[in-house]
Amino acid sequence: MGHQLDIYDAIEAREAAIDLVHPGASDGWMNAAVHIVLRLCKSQSHFTTDDIVCAESAPEPRIWGAVMRECAKLKYCEPTDRTRPSARKSNHARPVRVWKSLIFE
Repeated sequence: MGHQLDIYDAIEAREAAIDLVHPGASDGWMNAAVHIVLRLCKSQSHFTTDDIVCAESAPEPRIWGAVMRECAKLKYCEPTDRTRPSARKSNHARPVRVWKSLIFE
């Protein structure tokens, strides 16, 4: 029988994938994306990356994981255990994480 992944293997694989795509974005693009999330966190208590992607195109769609990880490190927001179906056609209504703002005004 093959090796079955546990949750820790899955988390490690996710983090490795985020690290892999992060260098694909210039520092200027990444700073602009983080600033967009900062503005969103100030104006909404909860949101998904669908709310961000409408405002900014990414050099690589998976880069939003790195953006959100950076924003969480900066204490702008934190992930919740909730999801919503994505409104983006390219996502085929797959679940996307709901994020909670830590700086909502």
